[in-house]
Amino acid sequence: EMVIPATINTHTLGSAIGITVLSLTTLLAFGHSLPTFYEFFEFGLIYALAKFAVAAVPGGAIIVVTPLLEAYFHFTPEMIGLI
Repeated sequence: EMVIPATINTHTLGSAIGITVLSLTTLLAFGHSLPTFYEFFEFGLIYALAKFAVAAVPGGAIIVVTPLLEAYFHFTPEMIGLI
């Protein structure tokens, strides 16, 4: 009974790392500066809370993080499409 809940959500760790690295890389590729520590920390907190909404949906994190990327990192639709 404990193995299934513990292993079913391992994809969230990979998506958290992947989306974070891709968002920073996309910012640099489009000529934007990296966010300050405070901006990145605030984004990380909200992103961690938002991940609870899609804990059992593989690939659902990008749907939840799209408005966060637009609000905190000022992503354009082209940048969102690249991710």
